[in-house]
Amino acid sequence: MRKKILENEHGACFPDKPYFPMYLGNGVDAMLVNVTGSGNPWSLAFAGRFMQAVGWYKCDRRTHRNNKLVYGVMLPLLDFTSHAILNGDTAVPRDTEQVFDPRKATLTTIYSQVDNQTLARMRVRVTTFLTADHVLVERYEILEAPPCGVPLRFTVQSPPHHHLNLSRNVVYPDRKTMAVDADETCLRYDFAYDEERLHGRALCWTDAAIASARIVDEDDTGEWQCVRGEIQTRALHAGDAVVRYLAVLDCVDDPDYQAALDRLMESWRANGYALVRAKHEEDWDGYFGRSSIEIPRPDLQHLYEVSRYVIRANHHPRLGYQPVGNLPYLWGGAMFWDASFALSAFLGCGHREEAFRMIAFLRSLLPQARALARRLSAAGARLEWTTGTRDFTPYPDTVTQFHNNSVWAHAVYQCYAYTGDRAFLADAIDLMEELLVFMVDRCVVGHGDYLVMGECEGIDESVSQPKVNDTWTCAVTLKALEEYRCACAVLERPSRIEDLDRIIEGLARGLDANVDRDGVLQGFAGGKLPHWGCLVFDLFPEHPALEPTVREMMKNRDAEMDVYNFHAVTRYAEKGFPWAQYWAVRILSRTGNPQASALLDNAAESVGYFGSIPERVWYHGEFVNEWFSTGSAAMVWAVHGLLANVTGGELRLLSGAAHAWKDVAFSGIHAGSGIVVSAKVLGGEIEALSIENKMAREQMLRLRLGEELIGDGLTLQPGANRLSAGGRLVD
Repeated sequence: MRKKILENEHGACFPDKPYFPMYLGNGVDAMLVNVTGSGNPWSLAFAGRFMQAVGWYKCDRRTHRNNKLVYGVMLPLLDFTSHAILNGDTAVPRDTEQVFDPRKATLTTIYSQVDNQTLARMRVRVTTFLTADHVLVERYEILEAPPCGVPLRFTVQSPPHHHLNLSRNVVYPDRKTMAVDADETCLRYDFAYDEERLHGRALCWTDAAIASARIVDEDDTGEWQCVRGEIQTRALHAGDAVVRYLAVLDCVDDPDYQAALDRLMESWRANGYALVRAKHEEDWDGYFGRSSIEIPRPDLQHLYEVSRYVIRANHHPRLGYQPVGNLPYLWGGAMFWDASFALSAFLGCGHREEAFRMIAFLRSLLPQARALARRLSAAGARLEWTTGTRDFTPYPDTVTQFHNNSVWAHAVYQCYAYTGDRAFLADAIDLMEELLVFMVDRCVVGHGDYLVMGECEGIDESVSQPKVNDTWTCAVTLKALEEYRCACAVLERPSRIEDLDRIIEGLARGLDANVDRDGVLQGFAGGKLPHWGCLVFDLFPEHPALEPTVREMMKNRDAEMDVYNFHAVTRYAEKGFPWAQYWAVRILSRTGNPQASALLDNAAESVGYFGSIPERVWYHGEFVNEWFSTGSAAMVWAVHGLLANVTGGELRLLSGAAHAWKDVAFSGIHAGSGIVVSAKVLGGEIEALSIENKMAREQMLRLRLGEELIGDGLTLQPGANRLSAGGRLVD
């Protein structure tokens, strides 16, 4: 089924899909922007978890004071709104049109309202974007206006009581003050939380002529006072345009944030909107320019580009911290193991800096990880299940899910395998090594004539009935150990893990022992119903259990809603987890199975109005935890697999999609094994093809387009290699 897509010169959306506000982020700042093109002035009109995410948040600004939540409470720094005024009243939007351009990270909103006294129409276009230097920009163009004109009101306020009370643990600012500067063109809001450990300032200014500016104190409940500042422009008429800027910095962004904000405002006022927008678009053009794809499905094309936007919107540009999102409902803004999906997506697009930065972030946690391993009476280093930007999540009880150690060890070698960067591998192998030393010391145990994973909580997360030999933990540890052995060979250094070959061989037999008599890989020894922990085949695409296992998992489908559940853990309530289905698409692309593109199409139906991918689909089809970046990263990763992947000495183009995508062009797609591919396919035939070999050695590969072998024994020299339409090397 193809989703309806609305496209124009400003972007696109899926008008038939459920509306959820647009997520704007720059890796530090994050917010939801609604139908006004600004913050949410009617927070009580929206239900669900969105209500816990109104306002402006920053990455890992949280408190553990006076609460028992393991992630702590993300601090709501401020609320903000902008809206048009019609005859003195707030003009609630109607006939709203909104589209998002991911390549420019810009939201365009058009809304209107009719004056009930004159029937004159007000119509406004809002262009909204968030810059890398912490400034939210909203440009208002008056398209139509009644004779009396349309003023605009811009507000900044401390989080009001009704907003804060939505959280289980209410966090009030310790200090909040609002001021209007002398010439009444700027609001200044100062805030402090957590006994002044976090403090910062917001500046709100406009390039418009000001009619009024004032400070309002509102006592919502008798026990909590909200402070609000308002700037109102003069009446605007058709053809007028004004810009509102809102910048927020705190002591984590810059110890001298007050002076930094003053310099920022002065610079922006001098440069003007045109230069500000050009710089913002140049920044995002550079990001998207690393690679590109053109597939014959506008809906999938847009979803892919929105997904690329989302993973970068959550990537801390300095630290490499990669949470599932920077809003409270997105699992507290913490970083999990599944940030590795974002690393895989970054690598596929050629974003080595972002991927390497993520590994560097994890290396910065090694002192804590070594200390945690000691507390668990084990050697090596243990990454906690989740982490913030500086510290591990302080769990009250020991978490014994250890597979994230092996996932990140695998990610280290993945960075080398995609880029051929030996210097990176030499620098990062200490992380890989210590994570695996812990796994071998703590988790690998004998079980007859093979080895299994013991003393850890499995993917099914059962603490009351621990399972033997969790499949995902076993498989990713086995793969990471194999890659560690390769890394030692590349760097010509000895292994710190004794009997490495024996352990690898024993775990391989242990993994195979989890395959049942029908050839289906189960989630643990003796399992009967495969779940997402069986999706190990991107690691082992030549494993004989791949096709039987995926085929069995596809039986777990809700026929009425046409939703597959590749997650399938008993203790979870869901109809489907889109990120797990994209993972299955990736797996099938490694074998050329034509069901891969069909499963991609199906997964892409679980998408929001702007292209948000939820964590899960609930019982009646409703989405939970929209803008869940793991889903976006998995979508990008799956598409890369369909375009180009290297499996078993074979470069596969349009693997699992050649029957559906006849006209395709892409450039700069990293396919694995140091291979970077650019190609153009018309009518199912190759028109142009070039392959870059980033390894320092020549590689011999077979070349396959769809199911057809078109080149055998191709010797690719380091650097650029151009091929003919017939798959032959061109001198």
